[in-house]
Amino acid sequence: MGSTRYIMSMGELSRKDNSLCFRKDGKNVYLPVENTKEIYCFNEVSINTKLLDFLAQNVTVQNPS
Repeated sequence: MGSTRYIMSMGELSRKDNSLCFRKDGKNVYLPVENTKEIYCFNEVSINTKLLDFLAQNVTVQNPS
């Protein structure tokens, strides 16, 4: 069972190999997809359709209400 990830900063979320990569201020933070159950974004985060396809196959993405 994976953990919940919270993204509080503005940045870009993308797929890097079979991991998630969050880029902020020129620095990369890698999140292993096997250990991610869900993702909450509390700020402006850029994504692309390749990432959405990858997430649809591997994790659940939720937007806070």
